Amino acid sequence: MSQRSELEQTAAIETIAQSDRPRIEAGDPAHDGTPAARRRRGRRVGGATPYFFVGPAAILFLCFSLVPICIAIVLSFQDTATLGDGEWVGGENFGRMVGDSLFRTALLNTLVFTLGTVPTSMAMGLALAVALNRRIPGRSVLRALFFVPMVAAGVVVGVVMSWIFNGDYGVANNALTFLGLERAPWLTAPGWAMATLILVVVWTRIGFCMVIYLGALQAIPEELKEAAALDGASRWTRFRLVSWPLLRPTTSILLILNVVFSLQAFDVIYVMTGGGPGFSTTVLMQYIFRSAFIDARMGYAAALGGGARRGAPPLHRPASESDATSRGGTVMTTSRFGTASQDALSTRNLPAVRPATSRERTSPRRWLLFAALTALAILMVFPVYWMFVSALTPGGQSQSGSFYLVPSEPTMQNYVEVFATQPVLAWLGNSLFIAGIGTALSVCISLSAGYALAKFRFRGRGLLYALFLVTIMIPIQVTLVPSFLVVARIGLVDSPWAVILPTLFDTVGIFIARQFMLGVPDALMEAARLDGASEFVVFFRVVLPSCGPLVGVLVILGFMNRWNDFLWPLVVLQGNENLTVPVALSTLTTNPAFSSPWGPVMAVATITVIPLLVVFLVFQRQFVQGIASSGIK
Repeated sequence: MSQRSELEQTAAIETIAQSDRPRIEAGDPAHDGTPAARRRRGRRVGGATPYFFVGPAAILFLCFSLVPICIAIVLSFQDTATLGDGEWVGGENFGRMVGDSLFRTALLNTLVFTLGTVPTSMAMGLALAVALNRRIPGRSVLRALFFVPMVAAGVVVGVVMSWIFNGDYGVANNALTFLGLERAPWLTAPGWAMATLILVVVWTRIGFCMVIYLGALQAIPEELKEAAALDGASRWTRFRLVSWPLLRPTTSILLILNVVFSLQAFDVIYVMTGGGPGFSTTVLMQYIFRSAFIDARMGYAAALGGGARRGAPPLHRPASESDATSRGGTVMTTSRFGTASQDALSTRNLPAVRPATSRERTSPRRWLLFAALTALAILMVFPVYWMFVSALTPGGQSQSGSFYLVPSEPTMQNYVEVFATQPVLAWLGNSLFIAGIGTALSVCISLSAGYALAKFRFRGRGLLYALFLVTIMIPIQVTLVPSFLVVARIGLVDSPWAVILPTLFDTVGIFIARQFMLGVPDALMEAARLDGASEFVVFFRVVLPSCGPLVGVLVILGFMNRWNDFLWPLVVLQGNENLTVPVALSTLTTNPAFSSPWGPVMAVATITVIPLLVVFLVFQRQFVQGIASSGIK
């Protein structure tokens, strides 16, 4: 139900390609790639065993995916605030969409926002990936710095950027004044507001695109580049004729993902501009939210969501069992970045890189590139730095309108004030409970369902898996309103379980688990069965120990997604003490309890970011390798 994390939607298959799972040996009759072998894959088990493993996921899918889709269809033909209480109006809601000027404005804004964010973030991500794939000093640190913006929640990004681009006291305008330039209406003029939003969203996505492109670049065999170099090809010619053709599958999937992310954009826009000034930054997702939960036109909002679905591209084609076959002793993996062997995707098996010569190490161009990347990395992490600084800055200095980079008298007063006046510990507890319990349950459900779909052949398996995959292609706009009605009908509104239950069914997690478990050799499982082990012992004693990398990725991505989630908790949580940290943070800038709100707001933003930032900095290598093939080396 929550917006799918950009990391969660992309991760995964690349971790599978480079993980330490057992290699399928060439010539294994169970994995020889023939049609007969493919039919033998998956053990047909009588009774209820496979249904026990896949049952929890199927029940959640029915309650929180299939039922909301059906409700959305019914609602779109009603004029109602709640299901069953309205009047059947046929296609009137769809006719109203055609004549709705605000809908056309939201649609146009969404188009402008998408065209502004998608090509820019992809182009800059590719440029950074190419630059950081060269031998330059400190490239591991630079890669980590460029990826830091991806760690922050969208609402944290929105709050911090609202403070940076504040018209009266923001550091951006203070810097312009310091340089003798005119102050800019970053968020108060229509054209400026949309441009500022595009700039902020590009800032958050550059690292994401960079890491994916890095993984693809490092999967290109060095022999191809060296052969072109021996033929006298320049660096640009080698990129154009060798690297770029091999990057096209990666570019295609990044294009689709970035378009989906832009179509579903909500939290940054909601926090920074609220759709204003006027309706100049109102996008489709925000207009659906406004129609359903502010104007109480849920039937019309459901129709808007249905219209949004027709413009959303599919994320990928459904993968078949033949996507993981053995060809000549090498495991073949079909991922979102095309079909490649495990040997090709794993940087451990790439050809050894020629050490840099003394001339290359002292090349002026190399050091100029290092200087330029360092300056850009400083700009990338500056908003995070400014968040920490503002949390330690006294209110008088923060609202003085003068330019500064370090507080004159650092103080913890902002933390003291916000903890004294707001239930911050309750917010943290709510977020921790939702993220912890939700992640644990979701990972267990994904693992068991993935195991059933990968290793058993049972009646209805193909249909069930196809239905699961279809939900990936259904944007949140379609199910937002009906899912809220489902939760309201069972009395869970304003409860942590209203956030947890609809998110337990994770299609991407199930897909990842299934693809990984297809590579676990059946011979190990058969040996355990011959020793008298039950199917549950096989799962817990044989399969799960081979899935360490898979479990790590699912836990890290699931926890981060739930900790940062904003839209769904905003819809279902109401009481102040029941809010999660991101939702509570979005309300603090207008809280009358603070005479100078930005210091306390930055203090809460810092508290929100620190847990994920620490996890990222400690596990950055494993974390980024879970997104692309060895993005940080």
